[in-house]
Amino acid sequence: MTSMLRFRQSLKDIAIKAKWNPAVCHCSMRNQLMCSYQPNRHQLTSMLTRQLFTSTRTYSAENNSDEEKKEFDTDAPLPMRNRIIVVSIVVTGFGILYYLLQQKKENERITQRDQQVSQVDIGAGDYNLVDNTGKRVSKKDFLGKWLLLYFGFTHCPDICPEELEKMAEIIDLVDADKSVPDLLPMFLTVDPERDTPEAINTYVKEFHPKFVGLTGTKQEIKEATKAFRVYFSAGPKDEDNDYIVDHTIVMYLMNPKGNFVDYYGSRSVPTEKIVSGIKKNMKNYKRLHG
Repeated sequence: MTSMLRFRQSLKDIAIKAKWNPAVCHCSMRNQLMCSYQPNRHQLTSMLTRQLFTSTRTYSAENNSDEEKKEFDTDAPLPMRNRIIVVSIVVTGFGILYYLLQQKKENERITQRDQQVSQVDIGAGDYNLVDNTGKRVSKKDFLGKWLLLYFGFTHCPDICPEELEKMAEIIDLVDADKSVPDLLPMFLTVDPERDTPEAINTYVKEFHPKFVGLTGTKQEIKEATKAFRVYFSAGPKDEDNDYIVDHTIVMYLMNPKGNFVDYYGSRSVPTEKIVSGIKKNMKNYKRLHG
């Protein structure tokens, strides 16, 4: 009621200021606003509108709760909690977008490299050899497995034993990580004349029980080394009929499809770095092929 009385009083005040008396004017409301008692109808209309708006806003403020008043106050700043929520949403959104873009970029890089290495013909051809148990094997017998290959010979005085010990350590470190597949080590001889299946079996098992040794005829070894681009050459024999075989010192990483993935040829490369590279290649392969 108080608000209504104020509203009426406001109308009366406006009329007095405008020298307009509704009691003595019998015109309709529209005509009253236009009658001769109004010296300036534009001024009166403006005053009436302003007063009406003020009275209405006062009435709304008196009848609304404090929370509703805050809602009407559009100039009031957001509470700190709401600001934090808004900022968190924006930052999270940008973070997700950045992550997705980075993932897309990384997938494209991995796919490109996978296509490049698949075109490398290292180990691409088939081979027919004899394993350390005397069984005939070919490339297809090892498909579905990750392989780490090394070419050497059992009479090697120093380099081969060092590399095979390093391979054994690599195998243990990779197999200990259950987030990646197991790795199968393979020793392929470049000295078929002396390295029989029995000799190879005794030799490789000294380094690791998982080792698979491969041998064959001179022609079969020649074809296998050619497929992997491995050089070897037997030196002259001494008076004890002993000789050294010069050969490429390299480890090859082959994926389950039988394709070349990477090689580790420098003896100075730390074991941990090789292990890290192998596991990275394994994870990248899984991202692309499942």
